[in-house]
Amino acid sequence: QDNTVMGAVVAEKSNQDILILQSEGIIELINSTLLILTSIIAFIVFFATRIALRIKRLQKATEAAISADGRIHLTAFPTGNDELGELAKTFQEMLNRLNQYNRYLETMASNLAHEIRTPVAIVKSSLEHLEMSPSESEAPVYILRAKEGIMRLSSILNSMSEATQIEQSLQHCPKELIPLQQLLEGCIQGYQTAYPNRLFTLNYQQAIHINAAPESLAQALDKLIDNAVEFSPNASTIKISMSITSDAVLIHVENQGALLPDNMRQELFHSMVSIRQEKTDKPHLGL
Repeated sequence: QDNTVMGAVVAEKSNQDILILQSEGIIELINSTLLILTSIIAFIVFFATRIALRIKRLQKATEAAISADGRIHLTAFPTGNDELGELAKTFQEMLNRLNQYNRYLETMASNLAHEIRTPVAIVKSSLEHLEMSPSESEAPVYILRAKEGIMRLSSILNSMSEATQIEQSLQHCPKELIPLQQLLEGCIQGYQTAYPNRLFTLNYQQAIHINAAPESLAQALDKLIDNAVEFSPNASTIKISMSITSDAVLIHVENQGALLPDNMRQELFHSMVSIRQEKTDKPHLGL
């Protein structure tokens, strides 16, 4: 009662177990961190190596696509669903287009030589006969033949010049808002008069106005109809139809006759391209 201490108890405990637990926790944390870092580094190395190998394969495929003499060889590019796969697909499409254009350039010289060979031979033979023939009565015949050959050469050169002028004029051709169905109906009336041995029909679901150059559009349609008439039998029907998609208006020209070769579909609108079997006096330098 007088606050006198009768006795005291002292309890002591060592903190060694706490230090051991703390050390084990630190070691476990360090090991986990090292394991995670090792896994991340291994993944980065694997990913970088894989990307590098794919880039290397893409480089080899690109180098193999062009030979030493500049010719294009169609090779298979590595595919994939990521950005590198899209890049390889773009290279493949670009290579296909370059190959088509390269083949067009290679055949253009032979096509032009084929078109020019006949009128040149006519002029040459006429001049040779005129030189060897002393008869004045035969001279007008050979002179006329030589003039005809020169006119055919001039027609070929004019056609090639017109193709260049068309490409230049389309870049600066004024456009206006026109009712497309009225333009087609007017053109068909003219075609029916020009080609009475063909029947022309027009089919469309709805009228539409487009922003275009009517003269250029009619000129393109004239060329398609001219080919449709030439490759279709007499008394057949040439169908013209118009359809509307989400972002375009499509004009279809359909005629009876042989189908286009599959290898011509990509080159059909290039210059100097023609698949006519029978050659006529009129030069055909393509659509």
